[in-house]
Formats: sequence, C-alpha cells, structure tokens
Amino acid sequence: GRDALKSLKKASERIKKLKLSIIVYPEGTRSPDGEVKSFKKGAFRLALETKLPLLPVSIIGSRKIMPKDSLKINKGKIKIIVGKPITTENMEKTDLKNLSNTARNEIIKNMNS
Repeated sequence: GRDALKSLKKASERIKKLKLSIIVYPEGTRSPDGEVKSFKKGAFRLALETKLPLLPVSIIGSRKIMPKDSLKINKGKIKIIVGKPITTENMEKTDLKNLSNTARNEIIKNMNS
C-alpha cells in the first residue's frame, strides 16, 4: 500500500514535469469473453493526482486476433474508437469511483455503437 502510493506520486510528478501521455489498460488483463470487466483504481488515481484529462479508448476485435492465454496471432481487423476526454481538474480523490464508472461506461457505450 505505502509503496504503491509512493510510486503513484513519483509517476504523477514525472508525467506533469515531462508532459507525458500514458496508456493504461484499467482491467489489468484481457477479457476472455469480450465483456468489459471491472476497472482497477490505479489509472484513475493517477488521473486525479495529475489533474490531467482521461481519454477513454475502446478497442474492438483484438480478442479474436490474440485470444487470452494464447501467443498465437490471428488475421483480423481491429476497430478503435476514441471517446470524449474526461476532465479531472475539478475532481477530488473522493471522485475516484465516479471517474472510473464514467470512463468504463463511455468505453462500453462506444463498443456498442
């Protein structure tokens, strides 16, 4: 716990200082059935800490190209939908669950469009 918070703080400072963009897969692993699973908190804590916007991205079709628990890469097409940025500048740490739910709902909505 304490080490994770130190790492988060260090990452936050580095992201702001170097003006970095990062990619995070908040489920933590690929879904075996294509259903969007619950999100882990780390990416959202980082977004709240940096006060930088979050950009939800839906990736459709990658499960067929590289199934979970397989190193085989199949032929196929992937569709990527970039959602609307979610601003975090006026959010507090207490908004963590709401931010996670907002991002997850946006990703699911875009996958179904």
